[in-house]
Amino acid sequence: GKWSCDIENSHQIRDVVVFLTQPLPTANVGLSCYVTGPPFERWHFIGAVHNEIPSAVFRVRWPKDEGAPTAIKMGLSVEPMEQISAQQAALPGTELVDFGKQVAKDLWNYLESFEVMQQHGQFLLQLFNKWMKRFEDRCRHDPFWWLNRE
Repeated sequence: GKWSCDIENSHQIRDVVVFLTQPLPTANVGLSCYVTGPPFERWHFIGAVHNEIPSAVFRVRWPKDEGAPTAIKMGLSVEPMEQISAQQAALPGTELVDFGKQVAKDLWNYLESFEVMQQHGQFLLQLFNKWMKRFEDRCRHDPFWWLNRE
């Protein structure tokens, strides 16, 4: 099924909370969340919930060429998990993980020039790899976590 609702004064909305009030009938589907602005033709995937993750907070982002509209429609659609996984992989969190990896690699190359790396390099590499996994997990869970920091 598909549903949509109109939201006025949407320029004030940065995040959307979505949750299931009861489990979906099968584990093979999830509830995809979309937003669109006038003329309401291009829908933007912002995230999904499913039986394993029944609630989530999604950051509403608009392509630079569209800007933030003053009125939007939010759409929900029951879709196969394969389709949802493909759409989630294309979310900005993937770009953030790639950026994080490049920053981490540059930092590691810089640190390798110090003598302490010769003595403790293996131990520090293990810590570094743990940090990178944590960073990737955070980006997958909430691609915009870094915007919520103060």
